[in-house]
Parts: sequence; structure tokens; C-alpha cells
Amino acid sequence: MFKKEYLALLCCPDCKGELFLRDKHLICKQCKRQYSVINDIPILLPLSMRNDIKLSQKKWDAEYIKNVNRKEALKLKKGFKNTYLESHMIYFRKLSKSSENKRYLEIGCGPFFMGQELAKLGAFVVGIDYSINALKLAKFHLKNEKIENYLLVCGDISRVPFKDNVFDLLYGGGVIEHFKDTTGV
Repeated sequence: MFKKEYLALLCCPDCKGELFLRDKHLICKQCKRQYSVINDIPILLPLSMRNDIKLSQKKWDAEYIKNVNRKEALKLKKGFKNTYLESHMIYFRKLSKSSENKRYLEIGCGPFFMGQELAKLGAFVVGIDYSINALKLAKFHLKNEKIENYLLVCGDISRVPFKDNVFDLLYGGGVIEHFKDTTGV
């Protein structure tokens, strides 16, 4: 369930205005734009996205829809755990002695495997991806693991819908290498 306390983290991706919740929509107090909340995932995509980003979004949505069934989803997670998990967790353990009461943001989170692991350590984790199918897959895994300390957001990381200074750590392990210029990310 989308909780009102999430509003302390979120803002309009277009004007950075404050959002409020009405029914199943987030509404910007400043520009009055409405954003849907679908399956407890706020859809906070900016009004205009570059064509290359739209093409990439369609590509990843098509890729992740293949993994939405239970068997493929579990196979994908097992592959991540076997290949990447331990080497990635080394960095998180070094950065933070205690993850409790910390807020972590994973940009381009895909199925949100790192976020799930950090949530198990007590952190509140937020994942953002422009692929709604990736976020549905992430939600499947979060429910399967009985993880509740998370927020998933459908958005564009080049125009993040988050307020300033609300996260303790940002992770972009599966996305940052796709950018030629990271100054705008």
C-alpha cells in the first residue's frame, strides 16, 4: 500500500514541487500535474522524455516482461546472487556499519536485487526504474521475501522525482555505465 509518509521523499519530476495524495493519484501543488499510482508504484515520469530514453524504456519493458513468470523470475535472481551479490555487498558493508534507519536509493534498479539485500539489513530502500515491468518483477521478489521496508518508483533517473538530501547512499550498479555524460544523472 502506498503510504503518505513516502511523500516526504517524493517531488514532481518536472518542477520539483511538493506532491499530495488524492485517491490513486499524486498531484503537484505547484504545477498541478497528476501522476498515477499503479499497484502501489507511483508513476513519476517527466512530462517530456528524450526519444532515446523512450526507446530504451520500451526495450527494457519488453526484456523484463519475459521474466515476470515465477520460474524465470527466480532463475534471474539466483543468477544475480551467484554472480554479483557478494562482490557488491563488500562495498556496502564497508560504507555502513549499521544499515538500520538508513535510506538507500538504487537508480535503474531493474528487479531491485541489491535493494532487497539491503532491506534485509534494516535499511529503507527505494528503487527507481523507468521500466514498469522491471518494477513489477521487483515487487514479486519483495513480496516473496516478505520485505516491507521499500518504495518502488517508476521514473527517469535524469529527472529524479525525489527531494534533495533524503538518502544516505545512492547505488547505480546496473545503470551508470549506460551514460556517456553522468553530470546530469
